[in-house]
Amino acid sequence: MKIALFFIFSLVLNAILLSFANKFGIKFSLFGRERKIPFTGGLAIFLGFIISFVCIVFFTDLVFSFQVVWFLVFSLLIIIVETVDDLKDLSLKARIFIQVLIVFLFLLFSKRIQIYFLPGWLNYLVSFIWIIGITNAFNLLDIEDGLCGGVSIIVAASLLVIALLKVDLLIIYLLLSLLPSLIVFIFFNFPPARIFMGNAGSHFLGFSIAVFCIQQDYALPSNKISLLIPFLFLVAPIMDTIYLVISRIRNKIHPLRKSPDHIFLHLLSKGYSKRKMLFLVYSVTLLWCMSAITLFEGFNYIFIVLLFLAVFLSVVVYFMAIGVKVNNSS
Repeated sequence: MKIALFFIFSLVLNAILLSFANKFGIKFSLFGRERKIPFTGGLAIFLGFIISFVCIVFFTDLVFSFQVVWFLVFSLLIIIVETVDDLKDLSLKARIFIQVLIVFLFLLFSKRIQIYFLPGWLNYLVSFIWIIGITNAFNLLDIEDGLCGGVSIIVAASLLVIALLKVDLLIIYLLLSLLPSLIVFIFFNFPPARIFMGNAGSHFLGFSIAVFCIQQDYALPSNKISLLIPFLFLVAPIMDTIYLVISRIRNKIHPLRKSPDHIFLHLLSKGYSKRKMLFLVYSVTLLWCMSAITLFEGFNYIFIVLLFLAVFLSVVVYFMAIGVKVNNSS
């Protein structure tokens, strides 16, 4: 009952914050580079998450550990840096340097990926690549109304299911604090969008989800294949990033520079509506996440069926996208 009341409170809080962020962005002309829509949604998501988490800690017996404080501090750093980027448009070299420095420092005192057959330094490297990669994957995914926000909701909700199955209270409370922010945001961001999350929001979400994946222990001696669960959760943004990077390299463009090579933009160029393509991407993401959840109980027939459907629909989306020339830019 307390959790339900907290969730409702958090939804109302985030509705107020996002409404204020929208008006604030319009008043001070904090608009995106291509459309006059404020990019202040990411700040509202972060504030809603922080306030909600502090409230849930206050009303429960959760210990406010150093690990939690460490994560919140670096989340704030990312929000600050990427807000500056939204305002000033930092150079590519500056963004890469700052990201590398932040993740390097964060992993010094944070939990890392722990693959038992790898030495400590290699687990650190894998963790570093994972956080950098997923953080930027969510940023690259934020190219159309409702895309990054919707995918984030599905992934976060799926992570919450695993946390509930494991009774991991810390991750449960963190995700229960984040999900209301995302749910309210999607109402503001679904086509036609009234607010954007900006680089601040997309980088914060990518960083948070990457860290939440690391914080949970999946693989057991009796179920080693469950080590793949975090990867399965994030196949959709990873697939888009790989597609994007390969396309840009082929066109001799830096992988992190803007270009119209996203799968989603290729799909839109076929004449489909944004909403239809959003639900297609949501479906792909949901199938991958459902397959990850079923894998938690070990290799089983339900996992095989869901994995087959996820792969099949992903291949369909890929073949819908390839060979289509896109003229608009992102």
